[in-house]
Amino acid sequence: SHDGICEKCSMVDTLVDLVRREVMKLQIPGTILEEFNYNLDSAESNVLDWKKRLLRTIHQDFAKKNILDNLASNQAFIICDWAMKFLPFQFRETQTEFFGKRGISWHVSCVITRSDELELQCYIHILENGSQGWYSVANILTNLLVHLKESKPELEYAFS
Repeated sequence: SHDGICEKCSMVDTLVDLVRREVMKLQIPGTILEEFNYNLDSAESNVLDWKKRLLRTIHQDFAKKNILDNLASNQAFIICDWAMKFLPFQFRETQTEFFGKRGISWHVSCVITRSDELELQCYIHILENGSQGWYSVANILTNLLVHLKESKPELEYAFS
């Protein structure tokens, strides 16, 4: 339960403090101690970021379930994200060649509505020269909502 303070989660803070105190008792040269403290700070930051992500995921999953359980016929739930670029053209590409690709971006939107059952429609927007920024997303969502209202005039609310 993460509704207040979780004893297991707070153990990370205790552990970092304990490790730091124990290392200070050792006779370690200054440069190695600085490197160790840097690595420990970095590890602590990464673990805290991971904990935050897990907590956000739990809350988002609860919110998604709540929306889907209570979705009315005049409502839509939209899940959207950027997809990867086109698949590699060559049999073997280096990581830099594959992940450094520029060009065509795909934005995938999944729209869930309810009539008698939940219905799923997926929309793909392809941008040849667009960036994956707020302006592109705003235009994509505007286009998506206009298209949804035309195809399903009964829709009044959309959750995202």
